[in-house]
Amino acid sequence: MVLLYTSWKMVLRLALMHGWRDPVAAAAERARAQSPFAAEFAEPLPPFGAPGTTISGHDAAALSDVIEQSLPDIPGEDAMGFKICSSIDLPAWAARHVGRRALRMVRPGASVSPIEYFSGDNKRRLSRLVRVLRGGEVTVRPADPETRH
Repeated sequence: MVLLYTSWKMVLRLALMHGWRDPVAAAAERARAQSPFAAEFAEPLPPFGAPGTTISGHDAAALSDVIEQSLPDIPGEDAMGFKICSSIDLPAWAARHVGRRALRMVRPGASVSPIEYFSGDNKRRLSRLVRVLRGGEVTVRPADPETRH
């Protein structure tokens, strides 16, 4: 499954809104609590779900549970339409890659919540992500430019 960076960040924001705890942040908090001095000089951990990292089956299941619990809060119809100022039609190869035919541009200055972002057609993509995460360990990698054609 391919998610744009913005979509992944919105997934994590949605999960945090619904009570999920970022396991990387929680591990850093535990390390600081155990030894504040050692934690100060420790190598920083990459952010949760950063390209090149692997999400454990346990963490993937926890994230999928929270996302699934949030689905009833997300409207099936597009709740973001009034914030869109234009859209860009994508070439066929790009549409297949990102799973949509157009990218929508949000009005300058408008903020978009994860609930709005995942409303409408994006709700189905979020449900698909739940199924992927339920499959166990997930490796996050940047999209390969060679697979876009």
